[in-house]
Amino acid sequence: MAPISLPRALCALCLLALVAMLSGGIAAQAEPAPQPAVAHQVFLPLMAKGGTAPTPLPNDPTSEELIARALQAGALDRETALRYHLLADFDDARLPAPYRGAASVRPSSAYHSALRAFAQLTPQTQALVREFSVPPSAAGSWEERRGSAAVAPAAANRWDTTCKTSPNIKVWYHPANEGDAEQARRICEIVDGTIWPRLTGLMGRKPLPDDAAPHTGGDARFDIYLVAARSSVMSANGSALSVPIERLCRATPSYMLVNRAGFTRSQLAELLMGAILNGYDADLCGEYAWLYAATRAWAPEYVYRADNAEHVHAPGYLRAAATPLDSASGDELELPSPGQPLFSDGAMLWPYYLRNILGRAELVAEIWSGSTGPNSLQVIDSVVPGGWAEQWPMFARMAWNRDIVNDYQKFDGLPHGLTPLRDEPIVLDGAPSRSIALDGAVKHLAIHTYRFTFPDADVRSFAVVNRYREADLKTAHVQALIKIGGVWTTEDWTATPLRPFCRDLRAERVEELVLLVSNHEFQNRSHTLRGEDGPLLSFTNLACRGWKAEVTITSSYTTSATQIDETTTTEATFERVRTPGIFSIKEEYRTTGGSASWEQSGYYGSCVGSGSGSYALADTGASGEADGRFHLSQYGLAIRQGALVFNGARDYLGVARASVADDWIVPYTCPGGNTIMRKPLHAGEWLVTDHGVLTQVAGDDGERIAGTHTLRRTVMDDIISTNTWRWVLTALPPE
Repeated sequence: MAPISLPRALCALCLLALVAMLSGGIAAQAEPAPQPAVAHQVFLPLMAKGGTAPTPLPNDPTSEELIARALQAGALDRETALRYHLLADFDDARLPAPYRGAASVRPSSAYHSALRAFAQLTPQTQALVREFSVPPSAAGSWEERRGSAAVAPAAANRWDTTCKTSPNIKVWYHPANEGDAEQARRICEIVDGTIWPRLTGLMGRKPLPDDAAPHTGGDARFDIYLVAARSSVMSANGSALSVPIERLCRATPSYMLVNRAGFTRSQLAELLMGAILNGYDADLCGEYAWLYAATRAWAPEYVYRADNAEHVHAPGYLRAAATPLDSASGDELELPSPGQPLFSDGAMLWPYYLRNILGRAELVAEIWSGSTGPNSLQVIDSVVPGGWAEQWPMFARMAWNRDIVNDYQKFDGLPHGLTPLRDEPIVLDGAPSRSIALDGAVKHLAIHTYRFTFPDADVRSFAVVNRYREADLKTAHVQALIKIGGVWTTEDWTATPLRPFCRDLRAERVEELVLLVSNHEFQNRSHTLRGEDGPLLSFTNLACRGWKAEVTITSSYTTSATQIDETTTTEATFERVRTPGIFSIKEEYRTTGGSASWEQSGYYGSCVGSGSGSYALADTGASGEADGRFHLSQYGLAIRQGALVFNGARDYLGVARASVADDWIVPYTCPGGNTIMRKPLHAGEWLVTDHGVLTQVAGDDGERIAGTHTLRRTVMDDIISTNTWRWVLTALPPE
């Protein structure tokens, strides 16, 4: 790019003075009034591994850190912090001394954030933004005014180029600076030889030509400047006063600044992707701002996967996935925070997912081809297979990135995964039960993640209730990662209202549980799932493998002329049974074996008799055969399940019987020698805990259930039949 002519320089100086007068200037003691000549758009880069990026001194905080600390302490407001970030990024001497620190290698989005909020900024800040948009070769530019520090004074306005034979790019440098020629040659080889064909081949387009813009460099080729400032991709879209603000963020030709103190090939890939995206006629500072940042940050992975330069951005999203994916769209200021990658850059996991899980990097280009549409989320829904409804739950699962879903780790070495909103051990601390109601207020295209571990052996049974299912919330998804016996499995609970586990059984002894709750809603960006419909977890000390039952039945039959008494003792084992895939709040236990013995004696009128017998217990499940069932509200849940309402009590019902065999008889001998045969009074019903309304409730012990139930029948005020069952159920030990 040739130096501008004298008439153009004089015009630029006049415009600078006019802007300064209109804006009121910047505080003289800290930030002298800027003097912009033309308006251009700057997108600050990401620094990546594998290059020669400058390293700050070990004990010297960066300017970025100093500004962030002052903002957090309330010493700076957000807009002042933004101005100071800009001054630091361009190594401007107007940055106040307290904020001058070591060079930062962290990414900075200060300029792009300012551009998104441009209309809300004060004239003072707007003027500074425009000043740093001036191309470095322009007369009066920020780089020329710093010439004594940036380049040799005699050569402050002299440029040379390399890559002269390339049809695509030119690299500009100051020949007076030692080493710049070699740096420029390296940039030419990297960009023109690898990055340019890779990214333009993917996107199907190049950066817009700049031959119609001011300071074009003499032709339409893409210009790259080697300068003493943080690397950036900038717009070449015209002068400050002639270009409307709303056109600073769309369909603009670009040029690139590369920091002569150090750059990486991955950084160059990111910058070129930014220049390509600048050419789309899309609202890059509004509706498509999030997708711009995500695509730009992902570009190094597409060109140089082995560099893993994109890994540094992932925590920005993974630590805050409860925030909607598209939250970077808007006019809010997103300021750098040392040690905290930006959310907007971390959203690069979306194109990363499209390429690496779906295996279709071309979807990124297809999405951008539709970016003239007013709704970025609608465009994506129409492009990706199955839309958001199909892809968002899978994206959420892949983002966990460990245990059984560690695909990103396996093929790319990405070490980061979703940060749980809750990550805690489940401990009862002697209590009989504990419940946790998770926050169900999941925003659109957001993810809530929870992780629980089970170090407490007293947690013997637990259940997860998917209340979204009961509420019929169609955009909610609940997925579970379950570790049992050191082995992880995945289950989709979206259509499952209840999922119980018995930790007494090896096959259900959960060691870790991860819940991924997501909302694929994209049409209504104010949509949030109802908080009260979030998953409910209930943990109890109630044993669940089975029970050893000891039952005593005391029976009597009394009339004015009859008294018969009977005692039955039973020992039996109940074990849990469950139809595969069908879960209930009340667990069912059936007898798997045992025995009963009975003795009867008394008189029937003038007849006297006695007898005894025994029988084996089993449960074949067939009608008419021996049957023993015990139902226990295992999980202490106070919820509605369909038409049923559960009050949270540990109530139970046991009904067990054995068919009365023909040889179960007791002979009663009468005075005349006649014999009357009587059946056992308990009629084979060896356990009945209730008739009608349930009244029996298990105690807090969790390992012992005891109770008594009496059934008394009176006929014609004379015949009285009484059965009293007394039982003690002791838990079977865990497997």
